[in-house]
Amino acid sequence: MKRLILIVLVVLSAGPAYAEWVRVGETDTYTGYIDPKTIRLKADFAKMWGLYDNKTAQSSSEVESYLSIKALDEYDCLEKQTRNLGLHLYSEQMGKGKMLSSYTNPDKWKPVMPGSVGEVAWKFACGKK
Repeated sequence: MKRLILIVLVVLSAGPAYAEWVRVGETDTYTGYIDPKTIRLKADFAKMWGLYDNKTAQSSSEVESYLSIKALDEYDCLEKQTRNLGLHLYSEQMGKGKMLSSYTNPDKWKPVMPGSVGEVAWKFACGKK
């Protein structure tokens, strides 16, 4: 009986796992966040989840209106490049609400722009804080 009570207490105390978003910057249109717990390094490359929280509703060719994007990005730590591997569009801010669309077609590599939100994310992912 004590074992059953212990198991029930452990299960009830374990809440759902949520991303711990860290703010990395802001533009006129969005605030950028990263989840450092998702960083995966392999050789000179890193992958990490990011969140783009739009200040106003945006639209795409497939979605009339979305407020945030969760994106899996890959970083070339030596060449200072990045590309998006996939993303999810959400109806509400901070990746909440209904997932409206999902893309998994990797982009081409692009240089990380100095002074950008992307540069801060690249530094986190590649361990160059």
